[in-house]
Amino acid sequence: PRKERRRAMPYFVRSARQTRLLTYQAVQTGLRARGIGPEVTVPVLLMGLVHSDETVRTRSRQVLETVSAQQLLGLVSALSDPELAEPAAMTLGNLGPRAHAAIHPLADLFMQGVGVTGRRAAASVRLAVLIALSEIDPSHDAVLRVNRAALADPDPSISLFAAALAQGSKTRPKKGVSLQVRALRNSMEQGDEAHRAASLFLLSYASRAVDQLLPQILRSLSSGDPLVRYRAARAMGETTVRNPVLRRALRRARRDRCHLVKQEASVALGRLPH
Repeated sequence: PRKERRRAMPYFVRSARQTRLLTYQAVQTGLRARGIGPEVTVPVLLMGLVHSDETVRTRSRQVLETVSAQQLLGLVSALSDPELAEPAAMTLGNLGPRAHAAIHPLADLFMQGVGVTGRRAAASVRLAVLIALSEIDPSHDAVLRVNRAALADPDPSISLFAAALAQGSKTRPKKGVSLQVRALRNSMEQGDEAHRAASLFLLSYASRAVDQLLPQILRSLSSGDPLVRYRAARAMGETTVRNPVLRRALRRARRDRCHLVKQEASVALGRLPH
């Protein structure tokens, strides 16, 4: 119960600050001495991960990294709690292959939502789940299904991360390229400058997608961020499309105030098809 774990937090925070080598058993014993049941141990540690005190966050992470297979079930159960789902997913991802039993619950959280209501998990939770699954077993069938769904996620951070996973996957599905294009388009249109820079960087490894994203790439050539403009010019050099608009845009880019952008625009012009 939330009331119990909030009652337990002040004790746990004091223990974390005072005890250098905190253990799961020590936390559980301390809570029991205050009339708090063992089922609160994992929730309290997860709340410690997002505490404002760095010492508390560090101690919580150290304890959670040593959980047993039995204690791991508490982390899986926490996925159904909207308040704990994100730190629980992060922790399961940090455990890597040890958390293999959590793959299906994590996948269900991403695909079906939180708890019995099936309410869609928050974007930060979905991203934590996606990262966790990639750390536990990136080739598992359930993980690959989640990755494909993530490519179509409306949140630009999620679709961008999924696009990066798809680029590195050795088992890319038949529709993987078109899904990746959709994800990169979403990231470039809905995200900020950092999303656009990362998307353009991925395009340097996914040149087949360049032709389908030329409108977004052209707009990026006018970005206020020189890194985005540089990446856009570089990506345009990969196109197979013959279009005078591209040449005019790159000629303008050769007058860019950033030397790297000017240089890359000249290189890209030389690579455009005649």
